[in-house]
Formats: sequence, C-alpha cells, structure tokens
Amino acid sequence: MSDYRIERINEDRLKDLLQLYKASFGKTYPIRYLQNKFNTQYTGISFVGYLAYDQENQAAAYYGVFPCYINYKGRQVLSAQSGDTMTHPAHQGKGLFTKLARLTYDLAKELKVQFIFGFPNANSYPGFIKKLNWKDKGAMELYTIQVPTIPVSSLLQFFRIKHIYIHIISKYLFNKGTTLFSYSSIQDEGFGGIDRSIEYLGYKKYEGNFTANIQNKKVWLKIDHRLIIGDLEPMSSNDFQDVVNIIRRKAILAGIRRIIFITSPGTYYSAEFKKISGIHLGETIHDCYLDEYDDSIINPANIKFTGADWDSF
Repeated sequence: MSDYRIERINEDRLKDLLQLYKASFGKTYPIRYLQNKFNTQYTGISFVGYLAYDQENQAAAYYGVFPCYINYKGRQVLSAQSGDTMTHPAHQGKGLFTKLARLTYDLAKELKVQFIFGFPNANSYPGFIKKLNWKDKGAMELYTIQVPTIPVSSLLQFFRIKHIYIHIISKYLFNKGTTLFSYSSIQDEGFGGIDRSIEYLGYKKYEGNFTANIQNKKVWLKIDHRLIIGDLEPMSSNDFQDVVNIIRRKAILAGIRRIIFITSPGTYYSAEFKKISGIHLGETIHDCYLDEYDDSIINPANIKFTGADWDSF
C-alpha cells in the first residue's frame, strides 16, 4: 500500500477521476457533470471519498459516498449513498477498494453521517459483504417492458446529437413539465426513504431527469438508451394502467425499446407493475447498508427505495 498516495477527493481532483472512469468503465463525462454530481453541499457536506494515486501520479482507484437525507419517521437523518466505486484494471487486487472504503466510512462518521446505503453491482457485491461489513436487505425488483420499435435511442447513444434527441423527446412527446417531482410513493406508504426536498431535487438535475405530465398525472422519467420510470404520483390501478399504456406508445414513437422501473418489494407500485401484460422481472439488484450504525436511529428494514433514488437517475 506504500506504493500509493491517498488523497481526499475535491473539485480540483475531479479531472483525475474522469481519467479513472475512462480506464475503469470506458465512460467519458464532461467535467461539469462531475462538478454537479459531487456538489452535495445542500446537506452541509461534499466530496466524501478518497482517491489513490500510483507512483506516476495517476489515479489508481476511488471510493466515495454521496451525502443525502433520509426521511425516517418525520426526522431528517444525514445519510449517504455509496457510488462510483472503481479501480483501474492495472491496480486491481492491491487492496485499494477496502482501504479507500474504510477511510471513507471514518470520514463520514466524522462528518456526522448516520446511515450509509447502496446498491452494489455483481462485481462489487462480494467485497461489500465479505470485507466491509455490509448487510443485504434482499433484492430490489427491476421490471422491464420490451417495446417493439426501431432502436433509435440505442443507436444515438454513440453520437453527440443524442442530447438534442432527448431534449426534443422529453419536451414535445412526454410533455416535460417545469415542476419538480417532490412526491415519494415510498414515504406515502409510511416507509422511510430519501427526503425529496426542493434542495435535493435541485441537486438531482445533474442527471437530466424530468417530470412528465401524463393523463394529468406526474411521472418522474429519465431517458438514456432506455426510458426509466423513477417514480409516479399516487393513482388508482385503472389510471396506472392507462398511464403505462400511454408511456409505452410514446416509447414506440421515440424509438426506445425498453421501459424499466425499479422498486423495493412490498410497495404499491411493485404490485401494480406485476399486473402489466408482458412485464419481465429482471436481474438481481442488491439493496444493502453498512452495518456499523446504531439501529435506534434507523431500522434499515423500514427504508425502501425506487429507481429515482439511485445516484445514476
């Protein structure tokens, strides 16, 4: 480990993180995107994570969390979502993941973070469970609706004009509204969940999600090569079926082949999506939390999420 220099992430080091995204995932982002994503100052804290540099001063690994608030029994609890964990292929197997994670958790505790949660992918999951004292609450539910259409959105993801396409589709086809989606179907059912305050929703704009008005109902959406339903306003079962059918028809016109919705099990919209003809329940997504906090503050079993709560929505 002495071969590496460890530094806390800050705005000046985001350019190094961009190089690490490219090497680790083959992804490129504009610097402004990372500046917005890491600016969680609405919680009072930002840049909670660490970078490891090799002897040539190149970014070798990163681990960090994104601060947010959980609304739990009417109380705002300073929390954080684990996200954007990555190690350069040339530096894997060196213990950097565990080292940076532990430093991050210590820093989070110093900053009074009281709950850390996340949704590790298949590659990261064993490390979270076996090395970092995380607990698995069980699988989230990922519902997929396949749409018979020409895959325009998938083809355009490789071209710079994609953002123009998304703007046109969201504004003119999905009736993009100007209001923020402040409702939470999770909390409406009495569960704890991410506090969707005005400040939080303003922060979440970095991902390009938007509120659509469909049948006088608000739906929180995001378009990449898929159409992601983040959450929906309360509505009856019949209204829900109408809204989903309209979304499906709009996806056909937009050239979007997949509509997805992610939720914790045991929720209203979990039951409603199960009723949709042709729905597919897909891959396993782990809903996990760091088991190093006093359960008298938050009982993780009473916290639920939808796809809108992910840092990538």
